[in-house]
Amino acid sequence: MVVKKKENRTTTSLPADKGFTRRNFFHIGRKWIGGLILLEIIAVVVAFLGFGRKKKDTTETASQPVDAGYAKDFANDTVTYFRKGSFFLVRMPDGGFLALSMACPHLGCSVQWDAPVKRFNCPCHSSAFDIKGNISASPATRPMDYFPVQIKGGRITVDVARPIQRSHFDKKQAAYV
Repeated sequence: MVVKKKENRTTTSLPADKGFTRRNFFHIGRKWIGGLILLEIIAVVVAFLGFGRKKKDTTETASQPVDAGYAKDFANDTVTYFRKGSFFLVRMPDGGFLALSMACPHLGCSVQWDAPVKRFNCPCHSSAFDIKGNISASPATRPMDYFPVQIKGGRITVDVARPIQRSHFDKKQAAYV
């Protein structure tokens, strides 16, 4: 280090830069990590907003009624699950057919049929519903949604395009042979 004195001032000249220093390394590292964090935040926002998400082809699945089979093949007081359409076809004790959505009206979890107890149970928050979809145990605040059922020539079809909300079971919601 060389010290020079000029006009009542002392100046110090530092040695020449020795290239890549530890301070430079940490400075560049902070910039890279900050950039990566920013990219991750942008990716999360884009994913949340749904950009780039493929839309389901609803023309074939949702608009097409599901063929459930012949009415004579279902015994009274039984529940049959249909994967295509995600619904339960209920053959009520009086012979009527009711198609119930498998989505719990509370928060949308998939309900399950408990045959020995004869009720639908939601595993997420313990809501329970009877065979007609009416509430047996809360926190659900309304009955299970249903789909319209049609019977033509003894053949059952279920329109799964849009579930219908209801406040209680009504005999008009069921289809009879």
